[in-house]
Amino acid sequence: MREVKLFSEGMDSYRRGDYASAIETLGRLVEQDDLPGKLSRYYCAMSHKGIALKHLKEGRFSQAAEHLHQAIALIGNKADLVEYLLITYASTGQYEQYVRKAEVLSRMRSDDVSVRVRLAGAQWRMGKRVEAVMTLTEALRKFGNHVELHLNIGLFYSAEEKFDLAARHLYEAVRCDCTCVEAYRYLGLVESARGNFHLAAQAFQRAYSLAPTDLSLIHI
Repeated sequence: MREVKLFSEGMDSYRRGDYASAIETLGRLVEQDDLPGKLSRYYCAMSHKGIALKHLKEGRFSQAAEHLHQAIALIGNKADLVEYLLITYASTGQYEQYVRKAEVLSRMRSDDVSVRVRLAGAQWRMGKRVEAVMTLTEALRKFGNHVELHLNIGLFYSAEEKFDLAARHLYEAVRCDCTCVEAYRYLGLVESARGNFHLAAQAFQRAYSLAPTDLSLIHI
């Protein structure tokens, strides 16, 4: 009866949005292997998630991360928890931790291109440039031609002033999506760097036709 009473009280707190009380009450049952214990672990984790989301909205990223870690400790890596944890890592510049969790998320969401792009971006910021390009190259083999993949590989090569390689991937990006403003913008910059000013002008003109309110394109 005590377990039922505790679980009932904890769930009442959870439903009211009083997550701190829910954690305190349900936390007394989380070590049990029976059904009340399993349910308590789940709703205790969801209470930590609720507090974490509140901290995220307030820009309190370290506190949010603490609660997300506790939620993961209770119910393991879940895609939504890892997603929010990545936000805290990115916001606090913890790219090594970001990469580790992004690798976990890429295995969980094996068909999600954007996860690979975010992982590569974090690897690049850590100075792991070869690994970043490899992450996107492997994604190309898995997913085939995709505008996000070619665009980001193009940006990586451009940053290293490998403009021929950058142009190759940016042209593939616009072939994948002829409405991608960013692909045309960077293609124009790369062609300018290569001395192909006529091609650069064409790329900028196409970008401007797609985004006529983007004033930055007027001043290029």
